[in-house]
Amino acid sequence: MAFTIYQDAYYLTETPAYAHLLLPAAQWGEKTGIMTNSERRVTLCQSFNQPPREAKPNWEIFAEVGRRLGFADKFAFNYSVEVYVEFVQLTRQRPCDMSGLSHEFLAAQGPTHWPYSQDNNSETKRLYTNKSFDTPDGGAKFGAFYSKVLAEPPDPDYLFVLKTDRLYGHRHI
Repeated sequence: MAFTIYQDAYYLTETPAYAHLLLPAAQWGEKTGIMTNSERRVTLCQSFNQPPREAKPNWEIFAEVGRRLGFADKFAFNYSVEVYVEFVQLTRQRPCDMSGLSHEFLAAQGPTHWPYSQDNNSETKRLYTNKSFDTPDGGAKFGAFYSKVLAEPPDPDYLFVLKTDRLYGHRHI
């Protein structure tokens, strides 16, 4: 039997009855963080309400799980701004470079499109308007993927499976 962890902002649904551990999540207005929409506009969203009872923002939940799994040095965040600082550094010199964006910048300047590099300190034009992708031949790469079983099922050495239930359209959550 699998150990099931359920994280959500809503409790009275069917899924919690199957969970061994419930992690209550804060709603969008109860947490400060960055939202990026499908047109590449990056927005600082400030909380305007406190989360109820034990609910926490997603980054706090993931950081706590990481610490409890023995990776405290990798999850030493105290605030969402620290998570974002690490994230934007991972985008540096990539097509999605956001290294020039910060909570402070977005609070002062407002929503901004990426890429926005620390080196250029400016928005660049919309990507792919030249009908070329960031691949060696400039073409898009598509591939069919069909899965009927877990690619890496649990075994005695790896007992857990991470399942996020992300679907098309969830990217704005």
